[in-house]
Amino acid sequence: EVLPLLLLSISSCHSHVVWVKFCVDSISLLFVLTERATSGSLQVEDWGLNMEICDIINETDEGPKDAVKAIKKRIVGNKNFREIMLALTVSSAPSQ
Repeated sequence: EVLPLLLLSISSCHSHVVWVKFCVDSISLLFVLTERATSGSLQVEDWGLNMEICDIINETDEGPKDAVKAIKKRIVGNKNFREIMLALTVSSAPSQ
């Protein structure tokens, strides 16, 4: 299934990022967004990004299953405590 968006950073100014929309399948989009939302370089949770992930989860029948795969990929074998905590935050976002 193809969704009408993929968020790619094309430029940044201060802390604001300009985004461009492209078409990709939902699993690829979830993996990209989950990786960004769980980046160890984040100082705090990016709730805008977490909510975008929630929206994608709710748009497709496979969304919840795909999200679990993406989050699991970020947790299993990861030794970066910050990334694991951010992944747990992403996993709890749909219930918030």
